[in-house]
Amino acid sequence: MQQIIKDNTHNTGSGSVVSMSYGVAESQITQSDALAIDHSLQILTQGEHMTVFVSSGDCGAFADRTFGDLGVMYPASSIYATAVGGTELAINPNTGARVQEIAWSDGSDTSQCTNQWGTGGGNSGAFKQPSYQSAPGVRNQFSQGMRQVPDISAVAFDIAMYFNGQWQVVGGTSAASPIWAAGMALVNQGTIQFTHTFFVGTAVFYFVDTSKTGNLHPFFDITQGTNLFYKAGPGWNYPTGLGSPNLVDLFRFLLKVAVTK
Repeated sequence: MQQIIKDNTHNTGSGSVVSMSYGVAESQITQSDALAIDHSLQILTQGEHMTVFVSSGDCGAFADRTFGDLGVMYPASSIYATAVGGTELAINPNTGARVQEIAWSDGSDTSQCTNQWGTGGGNSGAFKQPSYQSAPGVRNQFSQGMRQVPDISAVAFDIAMYFNGQWQVVGGTSAASPIWAAGMALVNQGTIQFTHTFFVGTAVFYFVDTSKTGNLHPFFDITQGTNLFYKAGPGWNYPTGLGSPNLVDLFRFLLKVAVTK
């Protein structure tokens, strides 16, 4: 992060993004380390105007890899991070049309987590709920006035990737985070081209979700599946946040916002 801060010093108006797949259970990081990382995240977001996407983890609702012990990953839980959960997406192989998208999870073996239990999500034990985290579903039977994870999600299961001359299958929220980062970089590239304006920070996604978007649907609402504890449902939810990206509609809506600024 320090290198990114240094590299971006003279490039703060570019609409750049950061994708991070690093994480550790909140209970397993020292306060001094968390403060140092949070300081860097604050500089990246508030000082250098970048959106930092962080994977929410792959052990479901149990960040410390102990089944039944609820917790979330840091720095996904930082108020300066945009936490990204994971989904499973099914498409029609003939048309490419979306058939179904559910929260990513696998409870077939709960004896140990080898990054297969599914999308991380839950309540932070360290950070209060930021003012920007407001949307249908945020207030629920499990909410405690603390930061809730994730904010958004993207496909994290059975993803085709071409690498070193061959196709491979990858997954995890470590894949979902760069999907969102790449998408947001393209959205910002478009709004800069047409309006010389770009959008930054986690608050943008909650603003979009609570705005009147007309016939535009910037997020696909994920209402099925679990992260082995919390269930997905309409609106924001612990497994998938506000939903997965519909980047074309997200761009169209933010372009309208930029034009009216």
